[in-house]
Amino acid sequence: MNTPYTPATGVFEIRDVVPGAYTLQVGSQGTVARMPLNVTSNIDGLAVVLNGTFSVAGRITIDGKLDATGVERVRPQLRATNGVTQSPGTTAIAADGTFRFDNVAAGEYRVGIAPAQGAHDYYLKDARFDRDHALNIPLVVSDSAQRAALEIVISPNVGQTEGVVSDEKLQPMPGVQAVLIPDKYRDRTELYKATTTDQTGRFTMRAVAPGDYKIFAWEALESFAYFDADLIKQVEAQGKLVHVSESSKLQVDVRAIPAAK
Repeated sequence: MNTPYTPATGVFEIRDVVPGAYTLQVGSQGTVARMPLNVTSNIDGLAVVLNGTFSVAGRITIDGKLDATGVERVRPQLRATNGVTQSPGTTAIAADGTFRFDNVAAGEYRVGIAPAQGAHDYYLKDARFDRDHALNIPLVVSDSAQRAALEIVISPNVGQTEGVVSDEKLQPMPGVQAVLIPDKYRDRTELYKATTTDQTGRFTMRAVAPGDYKIFAWEALESFAYFDADLIKQVEAQGKLVHVSESSKLQVDVRAIPAAK
């Protein structure tokens, strides 16, 4: 911050940077640029191009029908896939279900929903951007898509999964982590569900989107380590495959993966 900058030439210099991984952000009103940098020595001649931002208009319905009260209980989200670009905020949802994201930088985004305070449980049932599927794949915001509309369908028909985690002697295990992971679209992190078993080894996972999952349980696991794809590959065979249907209540018992010794 507060680095030497020459507007006439666009030249800037940031001094005394400690080696490490950074995000360089440059912006002015209506334009923005962000890029990852790994600083190991002096960097000279770095070119930064400012791109204009866009507005993305959309509409949200419940099972394809307008429900002004229901759609007020969620907020649409766009999450940048590169981990660098800032995810944009959205305007309030109008009575007809329409909304708008402003100041959206060009790039790839995942569509999601977030519940408003005190909201009922909903899941993202479908999403289309410029009539193309955007549920299981990112949507691309660019010059060519700036007039495209985002259509979001949500549903209250969520499922629930509950059960007991036991050890190799079939004894219930309190205080261990159980995780529900999508079997196919594992980059959709919003579908993951994690909880800790109670004193009787029981767990409950609510607001589960319908689909195919694997459920895992660990005697010991670092926080959020279940997002590590390499770790999951190592224990893939120890996960239990389950199918969650709309409005279903699934009972499943799980054997815990022993802690590494």
